[in-house]
Amino acid sequence: MEKTLIANSDDKARFLGYDVTVCNDSALKKAKGKGTVKAYTGKIKLYLPKEKWVGKLLGYGVLKIVSRAGEKEVWKPLQRNDYIFLPVHEMVRKYNAQIRGIYNYYRLASNVSVLNKFHYVMEYSLYKTVAAKYRITMTKAKLKYTKNKEFKVPYKTQKGTKYAVLYNEGFRRVKYALGSYADIIPEYEQMNKPKELFFRYKANVCEMCGAYVPAVKVYQVKSMSDLDVNTEWGAIMNKKKRKTLVVCGDCYDRIHK
Repeated sequence: MEKTLIANSDDKARFLGYDVTVCNDSALKKAKGKGTVKAYTGKIKLYLPKEKWVGKLLGYGVLKIVSRAGEKEVWKPLQRNDYIFLPVHEMVRKYNAQIRGIYNYYRLASNVSVLNKFHYVMEYSLYKTVAAKYRITMTKAKLKYTKNKEFKVPYKTQKGTKYAVLYNEGFRRVKYALGSYADIIPEYEQMNKPKELFFRYKANVCEMCGAYVPAVKVYQVKSMSDLDVNTEWGAIMNKKKRKTLVVCGDCYDRIHK
């Protein structure tokens, strides 16, 4: 049976990765209709422990801490060798996911702004990784993609050029875990609206030979770039800009043969 932790209100208790404590701030605040009161005393406070975000940096392999007796410890951001062969926009996406991940979890913490230090290490780790990829200096790597104080990397898509931008939205504390929309009734009808593929499947018409059959199958590719346009089905899917093709059993067998 799990034991219950009993702690003094002046101490911090660890719960779900947060440090939980009771605020004893004696600062005064004017409260409407109540005069001057100790508005902060007795309030529950959540804090992000330092070992949690520092541990993340060490776990990702992006930080080296150099400690010498009698000297202030030095933090050195490190390149990520396992990311060097990725396209740069993919590097940015991965760094962003890790930054947003820890922020979204600890956004209720009163000291969540300490993640600015986490961001700094991640940012310069990214610069060093890009520099290692192109065999240039870190400064050149930073300037290569920095525009209007944003590190943004262009990449091509079927709809044109898009940009992967390094997270730069800050680390503000939020008071509610789910935000102000928590009690809004979702529009279930809109959310459950069938997609186009549902109606194509229910039509029971082969999109290759045009035959009406009692049951159809769906052929699918991961992306449009995987299509072989020299095949009959690849040409049809490329023309319709679709990654799926609803076909009869015979045509399905032809595709896989």
